[in-house]
Amino acid sequence: MKKLFLLSVAATLISSIVFAGVRRIGYWGTPVAGLDYATPALAVSASAIGDTIYVYGSNAGSAWTIDVTKRLVVVGSGYFYAPNTPGNANSNANLQNYNAYSSAAVQLFDGASGSIIIGVTGYVYCNTSHVSPINNIRISNCYWNASPTMLKGGITYDGWEISKCYIGYQVNYNPTTSRLTNFKILNNIFQSGSFGLSAVAGQTGIIENCTFYGYYYGNSFSGTNLLIQNCIFIGANVTSYNNCVFNNCVFDNAPNPGVVGANNILNVPANNLFIGLPTQGATTDDGRWALKAGSPAIAAGISGVDCGAFGGVNPYKLSGIPAVPAFYKLTAPSNAANSNPYTLTFSVRANN
Repeated sequence: MKKLFLLSVAATLISSIVFAGVRRIGYWGTPVAGLDYATPALAVSASAIGDTIYVYGSNAGSAWTIDVTKRLVVVGSGYFYAPNTPGNANSNANLQNYNAYSSAAVQLFDGASGSIIIGVTGYVYCNTSHVSPINNIRISNCYWNASPTMLKGGITYDGWEISKCYIGYQVNYNPTTSRLTNFKILNNIFQSGSFGLSAVAGQTGIIENCTFYGYYYGNSFSGTNLLIQNCIFIGANVTSYNNCVFNNCVFDNAPNPGVVGANNILNVPANNLFIGLPTQGATTDDGRWALKAGSPAIAAGISGVDCGAFGGVNPYKLSGIPAVPAFYKLTAPSNAANSNPYTLTFSVRANN
């Protein structure tokens, strides 16, 4: 039996169904001309608008730098899948070199509007050289482990979405003269990190079904007309929230001054909410943030959904596994083909 991860095989399958073309960087197998590239720059240069780049582990697990200069899809393998990671959902994947995860700093340049980043460990930010708005960026299933300044001052960015990510550090929002409109922050776990917006008028967006746990940093929602709902705030002081509305949120304290909104639950002990809690400030696996039996956050959200990252219509996915098919097992009668026909058996998981 041989266990393996999806990206090599799924690349061909997915390209014919969804995306125009596929490139790979860091693949450990025999390189294929026109598919495998030694550096991100070569892969981006060879890609057409709308192509997909699959990111494998870089040398010794160090991070790639991927400069996105056109609309692309960047797909990594997820995170927390080492064999000894407690509660991980990816234990049979990528065992060939699980330390060389899909680590990347993804820089967005002019032309990157509409790009999608999935399953990457690292962070995403706009390079300060851009001069036009970079809009409609989707970031999902990523492990955020650093704190760059995401945006550039003096520019309005529209239609960004960050969903189902594990934030192990700060999402370092925007300078005081930039603005986010129509943004969505959905089903993320902010563990020992924070999210915030500078106090710039005209920002609009929704923060929904997120779990905030962070004794190191406060969460600042100073923008205008932000709707914050179905979220859980544990040890994560909301430091600024003027003009925001909180509905159906759970707090382990009583914010002062009180929040504007309805059906919020205050002063709930953190130990009553989740399967487990980490040591204060520690970054740990994501499975412990699922709601425990009897949690006051169960069915406490709007229309009876659960509060927190695992609730709602598109819940957080353990290990950030991207929604592409995964080949988890290959069995063969021997290591050498000595019969005709030669029978192979694949085990596949859809990961939808």
